[in-house]
Amino acid sequence: MNAAAFVRAAHLASLMAVFGASGYLFLIRKLAPAPRVPLAALSLTALATALLSFLFVTARMTGNWHDAFARQSLDLVATQSFFGQVFLVRIVALAALTILAFAWRKALAMCLLAGVALASLGLTSHAAANGGGQWLAFAAGDAVHLLCGGFWIGGLIAIASMLRRHADNLAPALRIFSLWGTWAVALLVIAGIVNGLAIVPANPARWSYDYMTVLAFKVVLAAIMVSLALANRFRLAPAIGAGSEAAHSEMTWTVTSELALGLIVTLLAAFLGTMSPAA
Repeated sequence: MNAAAFVRAAHLASLMAVFGASGYLFLIRKLAPAPRVPLAALSLTALATALLSFLFVTARMTGNWHDAFARQSLDLVATQSFFGQVFLVRIVALAALTILAFAWRKALAMCLLAGVALASLGLTSHAAANGGGQWLAFAAGDAVHLLCGGFWIGGLIAIASMLRRHADNLAPALRIFSLWGTWAVALLVIAGIVNGLAIVPANPARWSYDYMTVLAFKVVLAAIMVSLALANRFRLAPAIGAGSEAAHSEMTWTVTSELALGLIVTLLAAFLGTMSPAA
């Protein structure tokens, strides 16, 4: 796996975490003190990896790393390519997000800025590139996929913090996450199917074996995550509401497992972004 995929994965994971965690913190703001989530560090990571990703793209466009650091090359890619123009909008949003995270931690404002930066990735995705005349619709579908995945991952990070600290407001916080998370996962699956139809060639003979193998792993891991989420939603959350310590311990394990799988799925998604779906 190349370095660009790892950088992209780190960018996706950190930005999704900021969006989801800040959005969830806003939803539970009236319950109790917010759980500890390193939003500032995650925002800074998202900003730094966005800059690194831009250098990787510039190097690919120019053909070598030496030209990637030349001001003329950077200006050309930033102003004359669609990717670069989207990047300029994103980098402003990410810089504002980082400043906000360090200086004036307001959950709603951070959620909106992170949402803009995350959703705009859909404009330069595989789905948008293969959408033809409907590229904007496919870009919107990819944006929904990213935002829903972000809410899921970021919300789990906040839940994990509350589980670790045995927060008094855990039960009502879980009810809120269950309500919003159910819709997020449903939309995530639907958008993922739509994206897959847009990206993968209709003729199986044109499929890339490597791409389809990685995609299959991603789908299987995502299905396991959904299974764990359903167990949390319908079995463990009600038991925690009833005061079960065993359920609390089990949910700590399932949430940790979901987060670990989510990171692997994000890495696979980043890797797919550097591959061609057609043989």
